[in-house]
Amino acid sequence: MFRTAVFFLTLSAVACIKFGPWTKMPGRLTHVSMGSKGVWGLNKDGTIYRLDGSDYWTHMGDGWRSVSSGDEVWGIKTDSTIYR
Repeated sequence: MFRTAVFFLTLSAVACIKFGPWTKMPGRLTHVSMGSKGVWGLNKDGTIYRLDGSDYWTHMGDGWRSVSSGDEVWGIKTDSTIYR
């Protein structure tokens, strides 16, 4: 899907570059992580999303502080418990 892509955040949008011009992505996030398990994001309200395809974010849960995608997806809840 996005094996050779870089994601970045602005104050109002998510964008992606795949060795070409930057492309605005849907959504508003405070954190994006990309790995072999896909592109995952976290918004200011602590909601985690997974990017499905190239333009649709699927709601994956609430009450999170952090998410990281690699060979596994790891997350930290707002009460500091860790999940994978």
